[in-house]
Amino acid sequence: VRPWAFGEALRRGATAVGLRKLLADAGVTVTLIDGLSSGLPGMPDPASMDGETRARMPPDVLEPPGEELCFRTAGELGAGMLNVAAYRGSQVPLEVMADAIGGICRRAAPHGILVELEFLPESGIPDIGHAVRLIELCGEANCGLTLDTFHLGRSGGGAEDIRGLPGGIIGGIQIGDRD
Repeated sequence: VRPWAFGEALRRGATAVGLRKLLADAGVTVTLIDGLSSGLPGMPDPASMDGETRARMPPDVLEPPGEELCFRTAGELGAGMLNVAAYRGSQVPLEVMADAIGGICRRAAPHGILVELEFLPESGIPDIGHAVRLIELCGEANCGLTLDTFHLGRSGGGAEDIRGLPGGIIGGIQIGDRD
């Protein structure tokens, strides 16, 4: 679930209880909140996008949700994972990003939330190796990896990168078959 959509539903009069009932009636279990990018170092101000790009972006890219809404969405809908991605961000020193991610993990832990890093080419977390180094550097037990097969291929990674991962580091998998 995207936290922006949850917040928008509440703004339009829905209740968390009502949303949970709709999900339960449909047989849907929410496991992942996707996602958090605000507050990460190297993230550009959405206002800096050119008008054409801004027109193509969804509202949650233009106004990325903060931790509070992400944690609330996870808690209200029973999700145990929060995807964190530096979408559109630039790379910063590993220690700087790891410190920021460690802070998110520490604030998420009391909510029972696992923080999953998603790497995306041309972002602040550009590939699987970078994501693994950040997870190791942040040193938090509730930090893991979202493995998106589309982004793995786009970043030049492959099966050998997956085989080389430390055991238990993958918290979630997104399977994509886009060209």
